[in-house]
Amino acid sequence: MFDDVSVVRMEFAEHSVRLCRELLEDLGPAPYVAWKRLTVAQPFTDYAKQHEIPP
Repeated sequence: MFDDVSVVRMEFAEHSVRLCRELLEDLGPAPYVAWKRLTVAQPFTDYAKQHEIPP
């Protein structure tokens, strides 16, 4: 999702080589927008502590 309007599935191989991309017209962006907001709302260090992720 690039513009909070469309959902695009992107597939990559090793070393960030893009294999394909597909516009998912049947999916609304609402859940992805919500997840994106959550990721910027909580610093990763706090998330890591909550989920016991080593530094």
